[in-house]
Amino acid sequence: MAATTKISWADGTVNFWIGCTKVSDACEDCYAVPIAADMGVDWGDDAPRHRTSEQIWRNPLRWNAMHDHGQTHMIERGKSVPVPLWTFGNSLSDFFDNKAPPEWREEAWTKVVRPTPLLRWIFLTKRIPNVLKMLPAVGLSIEPQLGPISIMGCPESRQLDWVINGGESAHLMPPRKYFVAWARLLIQQCRALDVPFFLKQLGSLAFDGERRVYTKHPAGADADEWPADLRVQQWSRLCENEERPVSQPTLL
Repeated sequence: MAATTKISWADGTVNFWIGCTKVSDACEDCYAVPIAADMGVDWGDDAPRHRTSEQIWRNPLRWNAMHDHGQTHMIERGKSVPVPLWTFGNSLSDFFDNKAPPEWREEAWTKVVRPTPLLRWIFLTKRIPNVLKMLPAVGLSIEPQLGPISIMGCPESRQLDWVINGGESAHLMPPRKYFVAWARLLIQQCRALDVPFFLKQLGSLAFDGERRVYTKHPAGADADEWPADLRVQQWSRLCENEERPVSQPTLL
């Protein structure tokens, strides 16, 4: 929840609330659970969602105003950092969580997200059926990928503005296997559909066929260690004309 983040495809994070429920196999080793626990926030259906401070809610409005005035850097904790552009919303929760108070989501959308058009908002969810009921969807996050996935043959595929992909990294539990063939298939399909593709990481247990792919980076997030054909980190076509260097890969 700051103007800086170690996440490679975002500049900053904003959590309107904290807390969630595991709803799929991909949630099994969620990185957000121990972070929330350190903040004293429980996880699960019966655990209340914790709304964050008004200052956190106001941060995106402040960043948007800075962009509007041509300000490129700001002081954060005594250091000069870029004003966030790509903003990961609800990194410690799910914006489309049924258990979150709907008035919080409406307030966040109408009073913060919509009034900040100079920011590039990214919301990730495991509750895909809720998205079209609550907001329009333009991107697809397949991370961690636990099996082969094809986006061909789906009418909505050509409407995607971005596909993010990656393997699972170790947190509380051992990581599950990720086969780079899955990424190669998605790269091929995204090229055919003219959809930007961003491979975030290979994860901590990647395989190329039957051969284990070892990387020095614990999450396999250093693109220099990948096979050359996998080094595809394109940004959303919403901003395809903007220059955007990929940040130094780091472990979440």
